[in-house]
Amino acid sequence: MEGVLLDGEAFDWATYRGQWVVLCFWTTWHQGWLDEVKNIRRAIAAHQDRAVEVVAISLDDDRNTLERFLHEHPTSWPVLV
Repeated sequence: MEGVLLDGEAFDWATYRGQWVVLCFWTTWHQGWLDEVKNIRRAIAAHQDRAVEVVAISLDDDRNTLERFLHEHPTSWPVLV
């Protein structure tokens, strides 16, 4: 998988080798996304005995909208654009 993070750095898939990774394809305009974030956090908490990571892949076309959304609803996992 290749991509660029919000800060412009290249995404390094190798850092996740050997870990469980949840890939989330999402958009800011999907009204159910914030509920899905809660579900993802619950799933991660249920598997604390494993190294579970989340990588969010934004399908938004407008970078400004994405950045505003993440400013209002920060996330702890990397977001690829």
